[in-house]
Amino acid sequence: MTVSDLNSPLAQRIAASLARQGMMTHLDAQLLRVEKGEVEVALPFGDKVTQQQGGFHGGAIGAQGKKSMCAVMQQTLVPVPQNY
Repeated sequence: MTVSDLNSPLAQRIAASLARQGMMTHLDAQLLRVEKGEVEVALPFGDKVTQQQGGFHGGAIGAQGKKSMCAVMQQTLVPVPQNY
């Protein structure tokens, strides 16, 4: 199942879940693609995600990958509560 239309009910539910995650909102994470068992989220490079030397901070990548993406991706596989 590919959801190329980010206005579909599934994509909207996932986008709403992502928007409720304060860290992802703060980092300006953007939902790009939804498929069964997969989501693609962009984490734009900028001041919010850099270290003092200007490189991408590993903590920002870890926060995106571990917490939010695992939770968001699971919504493509199993029913979850509406407020998840």
